[in-house]
Amino acid sequence: MDVESTEGSVEDFMEILKRNNISVDSLFYETSLNGGLHIYFKAPTNKAKSSHIGLSKGKIRFDILNTGKAFTEPSNIGNKRCKFGRMNPFSIKGLEEIQDIPEWVQDLF
Repeated sequence: MDVESTEGSVEDFMEILKRNNISVDSLFYETSLNGGLHIYFKAPTNKAKSSHIGLSKGKIRFDILNTGKAFTEPSNIGNKRCKFGRMNPFSIKGLEEIQDIPEWVQDLF
């Protein structure tokens, strides 16, 4: 899930986390170069066949990107850098540690 950094987008997304009693640190995520969030979930095969680009829910602007994606070191461009949260590809033992896509995320699209 790519939460864009448009006005109010990240803030409203964080509010959804709060309403669902979810700490952002419990998720596998990285900050994006422009201040957004890239959040990684496991999705059932029947949910992971296509990507959804340009979605919105209130002020939240986001994309759902599926299949064919890989983990890499966070990007660096100039003085901007993506930064992993508490969980990252180097701290987990396997994909089973990545949260399944929750119902509240599926409800967004």
